[in-house]
Amino acid sequence: MLTDESFALASTRGLRDGQLSYPWMMGLNICAYLNWVLATALGFAFGGWIPDYEAWGLDFALASMFAGLLVSAARALPSARKSIVIIAMAILLFFLSSQFLTIHAAVLVAAIGGALAGRGGTVWKI
Repeated sequence: MLTDESFALASTRGLRDGQLSYPWMMGLNICAYLNWVLATALGFAFGGWIPDYEAWGLDFALASMFAGLLVSAARALPSARKSIVIIAMAILLFFLSSQFLTIHAAVLVAAIGGALAGRGGTVWKI
């Protein structure tokens, strides 16, 4: 099982240490799976107690988790400056293109723009 969280953690450790051991990956994925099962059970048992989840900002929890993963992964990369350029380009393209396109198309434009910015950063040595 590979989740976004375990991928980000494994990528960061792999870049730092140069390799990942099978026992370490299994431990990571077992912990992630057990956490998912526990969180699902708690959500099932107690989720109804939250009358208005939007008032608490819980509708934004998943997006903020991805933002946190992105920032922590960018910090771990050897070229943090390149990561900042890619992230900034994707955010800028998303907000600009969302004024003229659907949100789905704006996400696609931002992803392609970020990828091209990353490729350009490699060529231009950012």
